[in-house]
Amino acid sequence: MDNPRDMEAPRPFEARYAKLRAPICFNPVASRTVLPLQELRARLGMEGKTPDQIAEGVQAAYAKGELPRMEAVAFAYMFSADQDLGPGVGAWHPHMMVYTPYYENSMLGGNQFAGALPLVTDDAGTPFCRDRNPSAP
Repeated sequence: MDNPRDMEAPRPFEARYAKLRAPICFNPVASRTVLPLQELRARLGMEGKTPDQIAEGVQAAYAKGELPRMEAVAFAYMFSADQDLGPGVGAWHPHMMVYTPYYENSMLGGNQFAGALPLVTDDAGTPFCRDRNPSAP
């Protein structure tokens, strides 16, 4: 693809993509709060749940206290040159993610996917909202 701005935004819950390689390093807060969420999503996806069923399962687990509440802003780093983030994204550049509870993309300026500015990509407005800083090293 010639222009990364032409890429489509990743679809949530692409758990069925067999070539997915997304090595992530979590800081301690993300290890306690974000990792359990991602493990639950992956498990539900491997069980064959649809994206809507995965979202419902996450909401139910959160309501029952089975997922820990975000205690503070959390960070994750994806610096592997061998990552493959799925159809429409593929090998993405090294970047960091900031998990900011209850953020909406409008709070960061409504920035677009594959641009040079941070944006909210997943779970907008929820306790597990993720901002992506595309310009990180």
